[in-house]
Amino acid sequence: MVVDGKKPDHSVGLPYEDCAQMLKYLGASDAMGCDQGGSSCMYVESMGGIINRPAESDGVERPIYSHFGISFE
Repeated sequence: MVVDGKKPDHSVGLPYEDCAQMLKYLGASDAMGCDQGGSSCMYVESMGGIINRPAESDGVERPIYSHFGISFE
């Protein structure tokens, strides 16, 4: 799950507790907060690429040092 934030006209984000409750409701048994910044994004190839609205403070995608990927065959 990726939660957009820092854009009052689109989304203001969620506190950890609310994220945990939402993931629990969706059936998750474990979760990990990987990034709490503007570089958080979700890429789904079958949906055309990045499907959320990452922060655009500098106008470009940000290079980041971490990645969590899942591939389905």
